[in-house]
Amino acid sequence: MIIRPLVFLLLLLPPGLPAMAQGLPQPPALPGETRTHMDQRITRQFAPPLLVGDGSVWQFQCVEFPAVYSRKKECLNITQRRIYPDQPERSSYTVLPFNIEPGSFFNTPPYASIASPSGTWLMGPSIYLIRPDGKVIDGPRDRVSGHSINAVALADGSVMKFERYSNQVIVARIWLDNDGFIRSESLPPVPNSSQMYGLNAVHIGGGQVLVVTGGIYPRLTLLYDPAAKDWLTLPGMLMPRARPALIRLPDGRIWATGGEGRIFQGGSPREHGPALSVSTTSEFWDPEQRVWQRGPDLPVPMQDHQAIWVADEATVLLGTGLFPVLLAWKPGDKAVRIAAQMGIERRSGALVPLPGRRVGVVSGITARLGTDEAWGRRSPGASVMTWTAAPASSRSGTWQIVKEGGLAVRGNRLLAVGGMLGHHHTGSVEHEVSRLAELWQGASAQTVSLPALPFDTRKAEVAWVGEQHALIHTADSLALLDLNTQDYRLLDPTALAHVVDNPYFKVDNARLVGADSQRAWFVDDNATVYWLDVDSGQITKGPRLQRQRQNFIGRVLADGRVIIAGGTVESEIVARRPANCLDCAPSYSGWGPYLAARRHDIYDPVRNDWHSSAPARAAGGKFAILASGQVVKVGP
Repeated sequence: MIIRPLVFLLLLLPPGLPAMAQGLPQPPALPGETRTHMDQRITRQFAPPLLVGDGSVWQFQCVEFPAVYSRKKECLNITQRRIYPDQPERSSYTVLPFNIEPGSFFNTPPYASIASPSGTWLMGPSIYLIRPDGKVIDGPRDRVSGHSINAVALADGSVMKFERYSNQVIVARIWLDNDGFIRSESLPPVPNSSQMYGLNAVHIGGGQVLVVTGGIYPRLTLLYDPAAKDWLTLPGMLMPRARPALIRLPDGRIWATGGEGRIFQGGSPREHGPALSVSTTSEFWDPEQRVWQRGPDLPVPMQDHQAIWVADEATVLLGTGLFPVLLAWKPGDKAVRIAAQMGIERRSGALVPLPGRRVGVVSGITARLGTDEAWGRRSPGASVMTWTAAPASSRSGTWQIVKEGGLAVRGNRLLAVGGMLGHHHTGSVEHEVSRLAELWQGASAQTVSLPALPFDTRKAEVAWVGEQHALIHTADSLALLDLNTQDYRLLDPTALAHVVDNPYFKVDNARLVGADSQRAWFVDDNATVYWLDVDSGQITKGPRLQRQRQNFIGRVLADGRVIIAGGTVESEIVARRPANCLDCAPSYSGWGPYLAARRHDIYDPVRNDWHSSAPARAAGGKFAILASGQVVKVGP
């Protein structure tokens, strides 16, 4: 009799109290990052966060518990919380005088939130308008309960609502009349809505609304004409992106960034061809020509993120995606830069521009690596940090997982390119392709954020070619990076295949092991050596290794020597002879199995040939090659 009331009291505690903030400890903040409101954990948001415009954000939260005589779950104790990321003392919350219908609070919120001159709209199975004076007006209730609700504010103060029901996207225009009542009218349904996936919409002016969709379904772009009250079908996006972030630029163009989607090489997903991610790409919609044009690539994959316009800096900020990073792009720049990093992910959080080139990221979903309950956890409080769009920055952040990226050292400079970034947002380890290119300079302890790589880099290799150039190699691409201009020059990726007798040879059969000022060195699993002249792109064959080797490492030394070490090599030649014929000559049937290498191969530039080193006492595991030519075992 005593415990049950206490349970209900805990469920009805006002949000923001420490009892709501229990959970796993969060990683520490990065240098330059300030954590605020850490006692406020917003666990169940029934509507997306909404920017207010004065450096604050509205959050809509509820407490969920089962009804006494029903298995249905209702959302009670509805609150509207106003959070100032950099001014905790100004934050407040209000209990709203209504309950909402059951819905999912962990994936797609059951309500949409939108701001208009009339107030704040909450649109779901029911419609509510929160007036600027705090008064709440109830609107009409839908006869059917849909999902995947989107809303767009129009210039006349009305709101356009999109709601999927069955295989159709239903559209309505909603407004507040002069008598203080909420009115609505049905608009023509979205054409081809049965094929739409990941819909997103943006108002482009004059009551016109642009609707885009993509993913694995057909790419569709639709434009609503308010005069004709009808939809115009336009050319789809260049990439099959679903749920991209859309933002209208001052020149009228619409910038679509990231999103979910794949381009399958082979025609369809059923053919299991390699898929190219679109989450590191962007494109522009031209309102005059009404076509999509390619935009700058993104260094980090962006999904479930926001795009905001910072008028004082004339810059677009992208953030609150799968990874704890903030990107910045100024219209006219050729590259999107890494502007800041955070200590934890805040996926689907609120991105709040603040004065003085600062930004706040409120709440969001975190994916803690290395824990059993790493996904779906709501990040408490807010992170406030300073951002920069300058090429050089002194960021101290590191990525959670970079898999199969390329590293090259020259003096006290470290060049890092490509690789896969890992996350746990789905409850298991997943990797997203990146286009990262960063130069760390030891003398100044600064990280230079280079323009995004011009291609996907699921597995990247890089080698210095002189002081200011580097060659980047992936499974099907080659590019020369000029660090002076920060430009990439694409090379013919099929050049390596032209000098190989095997017609099924692929460029990823060859490993980039290093380069000097004249040529780059490639070695394939068949022990064949290729020389690439980076200026002319000409390929020639070099002396072949003595044995085939797999999973090896290599380095080109300053004196012209080349060392190939580690991995596994073919064992001795296999001979056979009849057991009952001691005088019979042996017949050779091939090489033995691959075994851990105890010797490494050394190229002699004077003899133009390879020779083997003395056998080492250690074999197998990880190795490193020093600038002196020493081979060091660095792992089991």
